[in-house]
Amino acid sequence: MNDRATLADEVLRTHRLVTRTLRAAARPTWLELDLTMSQLKAMVALGEGSMSIGDLAEALGIGLSAASQLVERLVQQGLVERREDTADRRRSLVELSLRGREIDTRLREGGAEQMRAWMARLADGDLAALAHGLRALAAAASSG
Repeated sequence: MNDRATLADEVLRTHRLVTRTLRAAARPTWLELDLTMSQLKAMVALGEGSMSIGDLAEALGIGLSAASQLVERLVQQGLVERREDTADRRRSLVELSLRGREIDTRLREGGAEQMRAWMARLADGDLAALAHGLRALAAAASSG
């Protein structure tokens, strides 16, 4: 194996270690949720913004009736709010409630807080090298 392949393998192993450590740190937040997998998927979809129940059904790959029931359960738990679509009164829009947004933020940003803490421990040169490497990886990923 050449040096480039060896280095790439090391990067992948290190990435797995960081990811595993982040998941372990986030575990308590995830475990305190009392949501079914379908409810969690709906919360993730709605974390991107409000949508109609039909759009939610399509995003989740379920029927309109099932999506409507799912939304009703989330409304009852105070995680989602339903409102009339001002552009089309026949449609209802659903979005995360304040409580739902707080949970969504906690789940999405929990890893960022941990990463900030780890990066604060890095020497300036190491942090700059990490930033440079991640920018390069992001550019490679976005170019196809």
